[in-house]
Parts: sequence; structure tokens; C-alpha cells
Amino acid sequence: EISDSKLQFFTDISHELRTPLTLINGPLENVLENGTLRPEDRDQLEVVRTNTNRMLRMMNQIMDFRKIQSNKMRLRVEQTRLGEFIASCSTTFLKLADNRKIKFTVNDETNGATFWVDRDKIDTIIFNLLSNAFKFTPDGKSVSVRTYLDKGEGVIEVADKGCGMPKDKLSIIFERYTTLQNFSLTKQSGTGIGLSLVKEIVDLHKATVSVESEPNVGTTFSIRLKPGVDHFDNTVDIVINDGTKGTAAEATTNPVDERHANDAQEQPKLLIVEDNEQLREFLRSVLGKRIFTIEAANGEQGLEAALRELPDFILTDIMMPVMDGVEMGRS
Repeated sequence: EISDSKLQFFTDISHELRTPLTLINGPLENVLENGTLRPEDRDQLEVVRTNTNRMLRMMNQIMDFRKIQSNKMRLRVEQTRLGEFIASCSTTFLKLADNRKIKFTVNDETNGATFWVDRDKIDTIIFNLLSNAFKFTPDGKSVSVRTYLDKGEGVIEVADKGCGMPKDKLSIIFERYTTLQNFSLTKQSGTGIGLSLVKEIVDLHKATVSVESEPNVGTTFSIRLKPGVDHFDNTVDIVINDGTKGTAAEATTNPVDERHANDAQEQPKLLIVEDNEQLREFLRSVLGKRIFTIEAANGEQGLEAALRELPDFILTDIMMPVMDGVEMGRS
């Protein structure tokens, strides 16, 4: 009960922190992508972006972990070229490797083989494993990511030439709130849910994760994914993008008709339901360039606006006063 209360507290705090972080990150992304900046100013803002994204990842991981613990996490798996995807996930660490003079190699030996995975969750796995690898690897050493096939299964291998761990610690590293601070070269502490989250996501994929480590030699994590979809149960959503059905991918390739760009009556309508005024204004300023927007400050107002305006799309927060987003969506 204490553990659950602790996790609930962190989840509530994470939800509160995500809104101001979004209001930092959103305008920052706009300035970096569209603004005219001096090189020295851009460098400083890149540092802000890196650390804001890091905090957002931490918040999202805590909320994902809570979903898993309460059996509310659903995977959305889609056919993915595994090697290519893992390589793209790994690019986040290229600059860190360069700064620390760590030899960072990413090898794809899958020959384009595809597997059914939840891309967002696999990205979380890779980020956590590589974060640990770099945390425990001295400057000048090496970290590697290798994706290959073995007996029809897809294997993702993350290895480092770091400080390693004693054999008697390997059996507990995937347990909740277990931290590896004593083995970290930088003595950085963590939330203690990173590797536990990795194990939970791997289990949801009906896959396996194993670890081999030796003090002063290094550590290797291996994840084995099964081919096909037969091993998934009814708690998994399978997304098929074959062009024969309406998909999210198709929706993104059909922007608003430019002939009606200045005619609000002809544009699709978007209802934004969000209780934070600043976030609501930011969403309107960004999305309003492409689509006609309507606003509401809570679920009750959102429901009234939806029935009155009949919008094409509704973008809503979940936790709001008066009526939350879930209740509004069901009404």
C-alpha cells in the first residue's frame, strides 16, 4: 500500500509538471525551428530543449509505469522494420557520445525484417537502456547497439564496456525502485523505475529480456521479440496501414485545402478543451494556422460547444474541473 501510494503521488505530480513543461517545450521548438537566432543563442536553447525533453520523458515514464501497474496500458503494435527503427531511436545519443569521446556504434543486421511492436514503447526501452549504458561507461570507452535475427526472432542488444555489476545483483535490477547508483561512475541517482519499466514493456510484447554483466568488463542487455502477431492477446491493438482503410497515416497526408485557408466556414473545426489558459492559447496559436479552432475551459463547456458547433475534431485534456475529458467523451 505504501508503494502504491508513493507511485500515485509521483503520478499526480508528474501530471501537474507536464503542463508547464509543455508550455516551455512547445514555444521553444517553434523558436528553434522557425526563428532567426545567433549561433551562440541557438546552442544555449538546444541545451534547454535537451533537458526539457529529458524531464518530459521522466514524467511520461512515471505515468506509463502507473498505467502498467493498474493494468490500463494497451500496446498499439504496427509492422516495423526493426533494425531501421532501433537505429533511429539511438541517434539521440550521438551528441553525448561525441562529447564524452565514447565510441558509439549501431549495427543493423536484420536485412529489413519486420516485427510487430509499439514504436513509442520500444523507443522508451532503447532510451532507458542507452541512458544506463552511458551512465556506467567511462569516457573513451565504447557503447554499442546491435539488431539481428536468431531462429526467426528479432534480437536487440545494447552493450557497454563500463563498470559492470556483480552477479548477485543481476536478479534484482528489474525490480521496482531498485537503483544502480552504487555502480554509477557519475553517482547519479534515478527514480528506480527505468529498468522495471523496460521489463514491464517487454512482458507486454510477450518478449524476453536478459542481462549479462561482469565487474570492470561491461554489461549487455538482450531483448528477444517473437515474429508475427499470434502471441498477442486481446489487450493489444494491432494497427494495419495497408492503404485499404482510413488510417492516421492517410490523415496526415491530406492537409487543409488551401483554397479555403481564409474561409473559417469552409475549414474543418477543431474543439480544444483544456483548463490551463496558457496551454489552450498556445495550442490555438499553433493549430489555428491550419484549422478553425473553438475553445472550452472544462469538460462541461466542451460538451456544450461540441453539441452546438459539431466540430470535426476534439482535442481534450483528461484531468479537468467540473467534468473531465473521459466523461465528456462518453457523454
